[in-house]
Amino acid sequence: MRPRFIANCVVALGIAGSAAPVSSALASENVAEIADGQPWQVTMFNGRRGEMTFNPDGTLTMRRGIMSMGGSWSSDGEQVCLTMASMRRRCVTFEKTADGYLAVNGENMAFAIRRP
Repeated sequence: MRPRFIANCVVALGIAGSAAPVSSALASENVAEIADGQPWQVTMFNGRRGEMTFNPDGTLTMRRGIMSMGGSWSSDGEQVCLTMASMRRRCVTFEKTADGYLAVNGENMAFAIRRP
């Protein structure tokens, strides 16, 4: 295994707050639970925290402190692609944890979400 992957797994488990196994499912199944218009606490791979709200209409809002940014999301059945105003498009797979989801991009954990 590559050291970066192992380090990201350790960070992901710490962020998820549980040693419970991560379960994979189709993105469309997980995004149906995620995109309910209610805020999620988000922890980025670098430890920064904020709030993300995925709306059923394909829009999303991310807040961190006084900053607020809008964007959109779409799902192809396996991945969820996020497009934010000032960031390039990023596609992730949401993997369910005991208290939320990990957003994984290939071998790298992008962010974790859970209910506040």
